Amino acid sequence: MATTSSPSRVLFSDARQIDVGRVQSSGASKKTSYPRRETDGRAAPRIRRSRRSAAASLLLLSASTTCHQSSLFAEAVDHSKFRTCEQGSFCRRYRKWVELVKNTPATFHWSIADTKEQSSSGGAALSPTEFDLHSTATSPSAVEAGTSSEDQAGASNSPPLTLKLDFYKFGGVRFFVTEKDPLYPRYKIPDGDVVVATERELVPMSDVSVSKIKDDATGAVAATVFEYSTSSAPGGGEAVAEETTKVKVELRHSPLLLIASANNVPFAVVNKRNLLNFEIYRPQNTVKKDKIYDAANHPTVDTHGLHAESFGSHHDPKPRGPASLGVDVTFVGDVGHVSGLPEHAAALLLKPFEEPYRLYNLDVFEYELNSPMALYGAVPMLWGYERSLHTVSGVLWNNPSETFVKVEGFADNTSWFGGGGSGDAARLSKGYDTWWVSESGVLDLFLFPGPHAPAVSKQFHSLTGFAPMPPVFAIGKHQCRWNYVSEKDLLEVHDKFESYDIPYDVLWLDIEHTDGKRYFTWDKRHFPNPDSMTKRLSGHGRKLVTIVDPHIKATGDYSVYTNLKDMDLLTKKKTWQYKDLAPALSPGEEEQLPMIKDPSVTGPPADWVTVKDGIWEHPMIPNPNYKPQETIRVLDYQNSPATNFEGWCWPGQSVYPDFSNPDMRKFWAARFNTELYTGSTLDTYTWNDMNEPSVFNGPEVSAPRDAVHVHDVEHRDNHNLYGMYVQRATFEGHLEHKQGRRPFVLSRSFFTGSHRYGAIWTGDNMAQWAHLKDSVAMVLSHALGGISFIGADVGGFFKNPEQELMVRWYQFGAIAYPFFRNHAHIETARREPWTLNKDNLSFVKAAVRLRYQLLPYYYTLFKDYTVTGKPVIQPLWYSFGKDPKVWEADKAEFQILVGDALMTRVVAEPNMVESTVYLPNETPDKVTTWYCWYTKEPLRGGGSYAFDVRGNAALVAKGGSVVPTKFRQRRSAALMKQDPFTLNVFLDPNTHTATGKVYVDDYVHVETPSVLQTITIEPKQTKNGAVVMSIYGKTEIAPASSTTQGTTTADSATILQGLENALAVTPEVDQAEKEHQNTAMKKNAGLLIERIVISGLGEQLAHNIKQVQRMITQPATAPGTDGQPAFENVQFRMDLTDTLLIKLPQVSVGQDWELLLTTEVDVAGKWEEFFI
Repeated sequence: MATTSSPSRVLFSDARQIDVGRVQSSGASKKTSYPRRETDGRAAPRIRRSRRSAAASLLLLSASTTCHQSSLFAEAVDHSKFRTCEQGSFCRRYRKWVELVKNTPATFHWSIADTKEQSSSGGAALSPTEFDLHSTATSPSAVEAGTSSEDQAGASNSPPLTLKLDFYKFGGVRFFVTEKDPLYPRYKIPDGDVVVATERELVPMSDVSVSKIKDDATGAVAATVFEYSTSSAPGGGEAVAEETTKVKVELRHSPLLLIASANNVPFAVVNKRNLLNFEIYRPQNTVKKDKIYDAANHPTVDTHGLHAESFGSHHDPKPRGPASLGVDVTFVGDVGHVSGLPEHAAALLLKPFEEPYRLYNLDVFEYELNSPMALYGAVPMLWGYERSLHTVSGVLWNNPSETFVKVEGFADNTSWFGGGGSGDAARLSKGYDTWWVSESGVLDLFLFPGPHAPAVSKQFHSLTGFAPMPPVFAIGKHQCRWNYVSEKDLLEVHDKFESYDIPYDVLWLDIEHTDGKRYFTWDKRHFPNPDSMTKRLSGHGRKLVTIVDPHIKATGDYSVYTNLKDMDLLTKKKTWQYKDLAPALSPGEEEQLPMIKDPSVTGPPADWVTVKDGIWEHPMIPNPNYKPQETIRVLDYQNSPATNFEGWCWPGQSVYPDFSNPDMRKFWAARFNTELYTGSTLDTYTWNDMNEPSVFNGPEVSAPRDAVHVHDVEHRDNHNLYGMYVQRATFEGHLEHKQGRRPFVLSRSFFTGSHRYGAIWTGDNMAQWAHLKDSVAMVLSHALGGISFIGADVGGFFKNPEQELMVRWYQFGAIAYPFFRNHAHIETARREPWTLNKDNLSFVKAAVRLRYQLLPYYYTLFKDYTVTGKPVIQPLWYSFGKDPKVWEADKAEFQILVGDALMTRVVAEPNMVESTVYLPNETPDKVTTWYCWYTKEPLRGGGSYAFDVRGNAALVAKGGSVVPTKFRQRRSAALMKQDPFTLNVFLDPNTHTATGKVYVDDYVHVETPSVLQTITIEPKQTKNGAVVMSIYGKTEIAPASSTTQGTTTADSATILQGLENALAVTPEVDQAEKEHQNTAMKKNAGLLIERIVISGLGEQLAHNIKQVQRMITQPATAPGTDGQPAFENVQFRMDLTDTLLIKLPQVSVGQDWELLLTTEVDVAGKWEEFFI
């Protein structure tokens, strides 16, 4: 069976296994080309890198067709614009603090105040999970003098901190530290903005076992232990019984540290190396400074930059003073690699750079690769994989200020701060060390116990929220550049896609479409009729995206600006004023006056006559106990004048809306009403760019840290949230004004939780092979940060790609990028597909068509992602971590899993004829079978295979999976919704089983009826000596409203009819397109399965299939049936690769069904031969 639109272009007929350093032919029969099975005990094949051809006759033409490279672009990022850890005082200070603690480990640590101390401190009684903290050093001089912690035990003059633990039903553990009575409020992200799990998600304390461990010598409490169990269904996969995880949290009191365990195995330790530091707010003229102990008050650490610092020409006043916080976190056990921390142009398996990874959202022009530099977004989520037990755990640092994460690597220590402990000293002594430090805010740390990757994904999303279902057009092909310059230009691009018969879904307009960079407007000279332009796209099922950036042109003739100014919704700059306050008296202390009555004088002289001498006044003398009242300088909020912050961006002088203000987000959302955003339609969607925010004349091309948001929050406190708030406001505007249609919003900047509001892309990459290769690690790290709707600019944004690079990027992106968009800089040459030569155009067209064939699979993956949190794309270790080879860089950094079923590898070098793909095994004792997608040839896992990639990217399917596809060629995804499905079944030869899912709804609306069908194939029974295989679908039907529960059979029929009606309606498509569509498909077949393709039956079984029958359930009242099923024969045929094709089985994803595959009777008694 031909599975591509152009069989002559499929050059994947040769998949060869590489063995002992050479490429060898498989030795298979003529009708197949899969390699021989390895003999038992045979060593795993050595892997040789694919050979490269210098032949000028390659089909992928490059050298002779390379576009001219524009000289406009620089070759590297300007490092002088972006600061390092050493150039920022808080990070530099913390690094020196780390060294200080390492070199003097016994002189200082944090401890939990005992019960008596806590109860005598006043205030409300603490809950069992709340603790007061104090340090064991009175002053920095104690450390300098070498005073031991024992000498200082009980000292309580250190910063008053509180620790609170929370335990979540889904398994997460929260470790929260803040100041008890801060001079100024410590910024904490508002509830619901990032962490959406509420108190209802906490484990009731009645379900938590709390015990105390006492010190044998002193009888004091040494540790508090919390134990509880969590139950949850594992992320993704089949509907299986809930799994229970026993979580144990051991909180050591002195020294303070936390040990978290899952199923009695420690997986993380907080403060194992005693690096906890928490700088309290203090006045600039701090009194009694010796009673403050932190990195900001230690003479040998660093006192520069506490209240102000400069970077380049930019001055950063710090009106509240230093406020950073940091701690170390260790992944316990044999953890060789960690992954995550988007966004960085770095390896998937994070390297222990000398410079820590920086998380501070910035507009970085021409970012460099293999670097821990900050980029456009930040999700401080880190994953660790324990190699001996094959368990997975995660850490989330919930702080939006500038953050550095030092990935230090695996350490097998013989001893550590706090000793051994918990009955597993050897295990606790080794692990993967990291430390984390942020400029301000609170220490809000979450630990996810796993114990496997899908569980960590579900725990993360249970905390931060699950993503919404995207509209189907959003996972199709997007075409963009800076800029399509006019209506005529844009519609010509649309017409060219039509004439070249290349499907696409969305055209994009960049900043030049606006009236002088006034967003929500149109340049009427070039876009005089934007609504009719968009309606023409809509008539063919296409959409339009316009850019709406957050910087607002500061001009009086722009209503958005004047409204924002009048409503006081803009980010501010304040000229801070100070006031002097007398500190409060200590308990029992009385205020002393400078002068007192002379105690030696008891009264007026004896001859004093009041009438003559006047009123007698007691003589005063200086008070010997008087000390001048010391005052502290604090901010005067009421008398500090504020102005609107202005910076320079695309429009010129610009203001920046305060998106942290809910009122601002409401104002912004309202702008997406088509009556306010004139020229837009319901098919106009939105792109939020430059939302780090980008300020061309600002420090590090961003907003100054002392800019002020609502409630006097400094920008330094919530900087990394800005981009997410912009995307959220836009998303909410779509929800409000799209008449029930799902939003689509693309954002460049992001933070934890951005996955709830739309898609992200990796920013302004380059048209270079290295950027194509590094996009693998970048999109995977985003997916590990919860952002599965991710992609990179196909072809590269900067510079002009050679044609071969363009083709390779299309081929990889069509398979591996959930968000699939071309984009290019305004100074680059046009690069639409038809600008390529004929052969390369055909390759691009085939890649795009493959994307559309796979849309049903992608759509189903997105549904699973919205329910379980399981990423749409995954690193190899996510499912195959037990295979040691997946940790090798040439596999981990080049190959990518798309869901559970598909895997591909990027071709990241020019002139590649073959690409070496490693096929991993799920477990060491079980070989996983893979199948070439194009030829259906089975390939044995545990080896590397050389794929001919002159025409396609390598693509394989895992045995045991079912992949839904659609093969009708349509112009857009919207026009595919009435097309039938093809189920591609890839058997696991170990069990002769496979399973998969297909999800269908109306593809458009937030509330929609839906069906989710699970397809299974398995050996069923022997019948009259014949082997029977059963393939069946089990359907779950859900109503449009997610609040409706427990539908009856009658309800299901009504819901299903509603879905069929929704699929039959395409109001956005014009009549001509409807007629064109109806010619190809006479009726709505949007739930129909028209073909089932089964691979992996094996030659003997495949060629003994006698019949395929569809089971027809008879009503129990039918005469002579007694409700017994009847059978109806179904057409089938076998091709030369032993692939069974079932044609028109007359089954639907909307109803349960079953097909039986029966062999010839004369194979009786050979069951084991077939299935064991």
